[in-house]
Amino acid sequence: MREAALLWDLRSTTSFDVAVIGGGIIGLSAAWRLCQQGLSVAIADAGKLAGEASAAGAGMLAPGGEALQTSAWARDTVDARQEYPRFVEELREGSGIEIDFRECGAIDIASDDTAWASLSGRRGVQESMGIEVREIGEAEARRMVPLLRPGSFKALHYPGDAIVDPRAVCAALRLLLARAGARFRENERIARIEADGGGYALLSESSGPVMRTASVVVAAGAWSSQISVPERALATGPAPRKAISIRGHLVQCQRPPGTLAPIVRERHLYVFQRNHGGVISGSNEERVGFDRSPNPEAVKEILLRTGQALPTLFGPESNATSWLGFRPGIEGDGPELRQMEGERSGLPMGTTAMASYWPPTPRPCLHGRSALGKSDRRPIGKEIRARGTAGFEQVRHAAAAAHQVHQQLFEQRLFRLLQPA
Repeated sequence: MREAALLWDLRSTTSFDVAVIGGGIIGLSAAWRLCQQGLSVAIADAGKLAGEASAAGAGMLAPGGEALQTSAWARDTVDARQEYPRFVEELREGSGIEIDFRECGAIDIASDDTAWASLSGRRGVQESMGIEVREIGEAEARRMVPLLRPGSFKALHYPGDAIVDPRAVCAALRLLLARAGARFRENERIARIEADGGGYALLSESSGPVMRTASVVVAAGAWSSQISVPERALATGPAPRKAISIRGHLVQCQRPPGTLAPIVRERHLYVFQRNHGGVISGSNEERVGFDRSPNPEAVKEILLRTGQALPTLFGPESNATSWLGFRPGIEGDGPELRQMEGERSGLPMGTTAMASYWPPTPRPCLHGRSALGKSDRRPIGKEIRARGTAGFEQVRHAAAAAHQVHQQLFEQRLFRLLQPA
């Protein structure tokens, strides 16, 4: 490894308390919470901020469609849904940006006995976790969604499911971060993290050293595993599971606002409408690396399934468009959580976690108290360092709570928190 003295020209390299690699919704949310603790923060992204998964993701806050079995991960999903309105309101008040957040509920449709057995089988588990769900008849379902197809079906109603526009959330976060003094480095692909004395050096793919920092949060989504991390961070246990790219397509048409009130789900299809009238349908999964070539057959399949569920939704005047994005996939369920480094200090250093979206909760990363109140905002110090395992649990909760958001397309988005021992 090169000596730190050879790495750094301090006339051109800046040091920060925390560097965040990846400027999507997880990275921006983490950076904002860290700024609120009085830390200096820089965000580096290989492209434009919020230009990949966060720009393409649907943005569903839907425990009814995602918390399918009892686990700590599922319970955190339910908790995060309850806390999300306060998070959105904080962003609105702080930034002045309007965020499309609707507690619209969802309807799950089953057209045959097999599908109904699957829906009804999960109902008891969900009710035990506090998810509100009830069976509704065809007449009530059609009152909620007049566009539903003819024919018999059974349905469950989840009144607590919601949607949010990730693009608006990211716009608000970027504005708040700029006001807080965070630094942005767009079009800066970080290739590796190297140990640098008591901290870390971030090196770009093209221009060498970018910055030095005391800690690093990797929130680079499907690209996270392409970033080389220091050997000392991997020496305390098995290597984290590798993030792989999963491509997904979505389709949008324009209809008068209010055409579709709740989210409509059937098997792997979801359809919902934003406040501005855009109706979004998704999604599919393809393991094709980072190939950005659209798949017309995938789009056709989404249109077909949407047309089967809501036959009159896509009319000649709807002007349907499609796009694609990449979410990180991983073997197994839930996040990757363990302390990779920093056991001697007691901080949750070197924690590895995976989530689709990080809505900061009242138990945010690196802080033992709520980050929502001004009185709670203070730098990390000896008091926080002494908390040890409790700190790790805060990270676990924040990552697991994030799992509920737009899981259908951008599930399990990777971040790593590294900090020196």
